[in-house]
Amino acid sequence: MAGPKRKEAPLDPFKRAVTLATRAMAADSGVEVVFSNEPPGLAGKTARVPEPSRVPTHE
Repeated sequence: MAGPKRKEAPLDPFKRAVTLATRAMAADSGVEVVFSNEPPGLAGKTARVPEPSRVPTHE
């Protein structure tokens, strides 16, 4: 019997879409996307991207 489902955070679908799009553009499913407050960058197969705001704006 499966346990209760964890409610998904509001930004999870956006992060998942960014991760999948990044892997598709790189043509490499092994690319890791890390959301962080550090400056964006690329090291090997790890892409560091800015953490999106918890309160999205129109911009």
